[in-house]
Amino acid sequence: MNANTHEVVVVGAGPAGSVAAAVLAKQGCHVLLLDKAKFPRDKTCGDAIGWSSMKLLSDLGLSLESKRQELYVCDKVRAISPNGYVFEGLLPQKDGYRRYGYVVPRKDFDYLLWEFALQQGVRFEQLCVIEPIIERNVVCGVRGSLDGEAVERRARITIGADGANSIIARSLRPGKAAARHRSVALRAYFNGVQDLDHCMEFYFDHTMLRGYGWIFPFGDGMANIGVGLRLDTFYKNGKSLRQVFERFTCSPLVAKRLSKAMQVGEARGWTLSHGPQQLQRAYRGALLVGDAGAFVSPLTGAGIPNALETGRIAAEVALKALQGNSGSLDELHEFEIKWKSVLGQKLGLEAILRALLSWPGILDLMIREMCRSERFAHFVLTRL
Repeated sequence: MNANTHEVVVVGAGPAGSVAAAVLAKQGCHVLLLDKAKFPRDKTCGDAIGWSSMKLLSDLGLSLESKRQELYVCDKVRAISPNGYVFEGLLPQKDGYRRYGYVVPRKDFDYLLWEFALQQGVRFEQLCVIEPIIERNVVCGVRGSLDGEAVERRARITIGADGANSIIARSLRPGKAAARHRSVALRAYFNGVQDLDHCMEFYFDHTMLRGYGWIFPFGDGMANIGVGLRLDTFYKNGKSLRQVFERFTCSPLVAKRLSKAMQVGEARGWTLSHGPQQLQRAYRGALLVGDAGAFVSPLTGAGIPNALETGRIAAEVALKALQGNSGSLDELHEFEIKWKSVLGQKLGLEAILRALLSWPGILDLMIREMCRSERFAHFVLTRL
């Protein structure tokens, strides 16, 4: 095998890509992980990480208990409805474990996963990928630009993990998803935020239906504060994303908390893709995972849990295909079957709930019922 040919090339070293590469390398595969950025690098995000993500990483051999100083633990949730009903409660226990949430800047979290992948034997290269190599309808690797020169990195299987604006996905699946299957968000970091108490806060407002505002603390008076809403709603809104963000931060409940705070750096926006389940994610020689595969939660906009899960599943499917000495569509199609068995029901339910919770009255009713019924609150919170 020459230096430019690998068993698997993974494009994108975010959570999905790093996990896929790590699982493959741990099983002895020759894996090349590509990213246009040098690590550590920042990634615009809400920075919230759920208990299920931490458990999956622990199961794969990456326990972050020793890194707890880098993780801000949240044990409470606060939700404010459009008409001002407030729920506040502890994240519940399930299967004997407290389902803590964590807030950690993606610059730190992604670096931990990237380091883990390299420790498993993954080879990393900083490369700007331009397009997949497609020969006789089979993906055979990627072309990229390195120091101004065109290069090829060939592989038997290519895993596209290069985010919501994935070059791999756009080449294999031309055309944009409908606006109802995409979202936009904007966040900024603030220092000196008052009354932060290990609590993840969600604000549902009449001006942000099919979306929400958030305050996620990460220690020493610092917080990630942002807004996100579905793209079709954003278009109808008639306001820029920055205007939506400023309206949220100037609202009475939030402005009071920011009266002595300073914004750190600029507000930054990003797009999310939570495409329909019938989208194709497996191709001859290639798989799409994480945001590149449009696996973002349609309900919360969270991408990390499904990115980690689909990265793991893709690695398992790729290993089986390599053992069969093939990367054919027949073998890689198993990825579609496996991710649906793990995530299909969850994503389908989230899409239904998203439609229901687009109505202010239903949001009010849900949050009021969470205040009244501990059992109902447990049901909702264990699905975050």
